[in-house]
Amino acid sequence: MFNSKQKYNICSMFLYRDIENDIIMNVMSEGECYIISGGATGEIRLKKNITSLEELKQHWFDYVDINKF
Repeated sequence: MFNSKQKYNICSMFLYRDIENDIIMNVMSEGECYIISGGATGEIRLKKNITSLEELKQHWFDYVDINKF
C-alpha cells in the first residue's frame, strides 16, 4: 500500500561509476538533505537549507577524489 508520507529518491544528481573496480558513488536528494554515498568513507548528509549548489559540487568532487581508488 502506498504511504503518502514516505520520501522517495527520484534520481541521482551526480554519479561516478568505475566498472573495473566495481565502484558506484552518487549524490541523491532526499527530503531536506543531499546524500553523498557509495565510497569507502561512508555516507555524507548535507542539509539543503545551508548548502549551496557550489558547496555541494565541491563536497562531491572531494568525495570522489578521496574514494575513487
